Amino acid sequence: MVKLANVRLSNAAFKACSDGFVAIFIGGTSGIGEATVKALAANGEKCTVYIFGRNKTAAGAIISLCQDLSPESVFIFIQKDVSLLKNVDSVCEEIQNQEQKVDLLFMSQGYLTFAGRNETVEGVDTILSLRYYSRMRFATNLLLLLSASPCARVVSVFAPGRGEVGLNLNDLGLKENYSIVKSISHPAFENTFFMESLAATNPGVSFLHVWPGLVQTQEMEKSEFPGLLKWLIKWVLFPLIKLFCVPVDETGERMLFYATSGMYPALVPAISLEDLEVASGSNGEEGSGCYCINWNGETIRNQTRLERYRKKHAIEKLSVVV
Repeated sequence: MVKLANVRLSNAAFKACSDGFVAIFIGGTSGIGEATVKALAANGEKCTVYIFGRNKTAAGAIISLCQDLSPESVFIFIQKDVSLLKNVDSVCEEIQNQEQKVDLLFMSQGYLTFAGRNETVEGVDTILSLRYYSRMRFATNLLLLLSASPCARVVSVFAPGRGEVGLNLNDLGLKENYSIVKSISHPAFENTFFMESLAATNPGVSFLHVWPGLVQTQEMEKSEFPGLLKWLIKWVLFPLIKLFCVPVDETGERMLFYATSGMYPALVPAISLEDLEVASGSNGEEGSGCYCINWNGETIRNQTRLERYRKKHAIEKLSVVV
């Protein structure tokens, strides 16, 4: 486990090299994304931060607070439905026209629901788009800008290890076999496999798939669960599991650590790793460039499950889908 004290030391050291840092947060107006934006503002200066979200009012309050924490940084809110891939393409083009590089792409978009398949106008299930397709479209569209950074990192917060139940390689988009469990399991596998392919072809960029643990945020209250279930979660479940939850502020600090620490380097890092502890990648190899990380910073030991689908050419099949 990476101790919180070490996380804070690393984050404090980030300030010295944060001048000119460009970060993009998808899902940055609530929950884990919001907490990480605030952690970046508290530990960085002269940064440029793009915040994508649905709630303009919430974004205004977050930006006001962040501006107080980091007066010389620039915070830009973009209100866009990122479940639509055409919207992802258009905003990526805008960023490409504005920036010379991107240092961090942090993605935590999505919401909780027990509803069935709900397609966007593009024919993609909304939940699958938010959990996987839109994330990998952002990553692929911004690869040139990420590659221009000396220490670029892509972080996708979802469910490595925890959500991996199965992957139907003949129905990756779950058009015929949709279920709540599969809507978690498919993007859990797909995030890791697609980022492994990106790490192999973009050796100067580091890719992290992170399980945040149990984090008590307002996302449950904002979910599409029935009212009675929301009430039970808020007043019965949360009080019972509170002792086992990771505080949201701590989660933000830890996510900033995962986004900036040398512990999770690219396959071909731009800096010396001498005397640095380096994590094992999703393929079991130290410093592989793609990592499945637990909430506490440790590598998730899910190589056996991943290898089962690697042998079935999952990576090759996924690479032509996004």
